[in-house]
Amino acid sequence: MSIFRLDRDTFDRQLAAMEANGQAFEQAQRAFAVAAHSAAAQLTKSHSSGASGTPSSSPSGSGSGASGPGGVQWSGIGELDQFGSPLQAAAVMVDARMASASRLEKKGVADMRASLASFAALNESEKQAYLARLTALDERFTYKRPEEMASIVQAYDQARAVFDAFSKWGGK
Repeated sequence: MSIFRLDRDTFDRQLAAMEANGQAFEQAQRAFAVAAHSAAAQLTKSHSSGASGTPSSSPSGSGSGASGPGGVQWSGIGELDQFGSPLQAAAVMVDARMASASRLEKKGVADMRASLASFAALNESEKQAYLARLTALDERFTYKRPEEMASIVQAYDQARAVFDAFSKWGGK
């Protein structure tokens, strides 16, 4: 059986680096929740607008589409929804990356927690202090999927299925 001695400086540096990554992960998660909310709002807006377009007033009279009475400009649905699909695809990709990063970092935390059991000459209070930091770190890396992602993933899956069907139908 091997006996391992804790190099406190190295372990503390590694733990501090992971804690900094944990803060960055939490910030990214908050920013992504805001972005998912915006993407879901865009998705809802694009589904609620009619095929004939939506009116938008343009005081300068410039804009695309046909001009209606009173300086109201009409935009085609294709123009308004031009960024909807890329936005959904990006949200789905970021969601997957956030979940993957969470799993990888949690594995690192678990490995560090397991390594504490292998160290000789580590008193119980020191061990408990490290375990408390690792528990807090594990919580930081818990990915909480934004509620809005359910509708975004559903819309993305539908769009992807239509694309795949047309790709097969169109003769690759």
